Amino acid sequence: MGKRRERRERKKKRIRTCISILMIILGICLILLELIPKKVKEKKEEKALSEFYAQENAIEHNESNTVIENNAENPKKEELSYIGVLKIPKIGLEKGFVNKDSQYNDVEYGIEILNESDMPDTDKGNTILSAHSGDSSVSYFENLYKLKNDDQIEINYNSKKYIYKVTNIFSFVYVTF
Repeated sequence: MGKRRERRERKKKRIRTCISILMIILGICLILLELIPKKVKEKKEEKALSEFYAQENAIEHNESNTVIENNAENPKKEELSYIGVLKIPKIGLEKGFVNKDSQYNDVEYGIEILNESDMPDTDKGNTILSAHSGDSSVSYFENLYKLKNDDQIEINYNSKKYIYKVTNIFSFVYVTF
């Protein structure tokens, strides 16, 4: 009876070890499933920002052949291509934004330009930008509460830098049902 019991105990121990190893592997896979898409998104955003600044620099120096064009190889999948950049130095925000008609013009991807909004170069217009302010990976406005009157906000658009100054701070809650 002793050998049979030992064999059962060894078998149970091997099963527990295998289950433990599988749980560790599963945990690592779950972590990677979170990290990999985030890193891919960050790389796309870095690339889009550097392309935006390269294009702005080329326009500034009249180097039209350096202007970066969208990739037309895959018409179904739109490339992330910024038309402007929002910078708020006080909170360390530097984030690009896309055309109003882009599939990426949505708070689920980044900073959204509302359809009712004017672009920054519109005389006496209103540029209305929105983004999440919670604690998700797309909460680009999470630190807006740190802004005070006279803080600066910059928008780079159409090879021009628009500088805004905070003059009023309003707090509101937007609820949908």
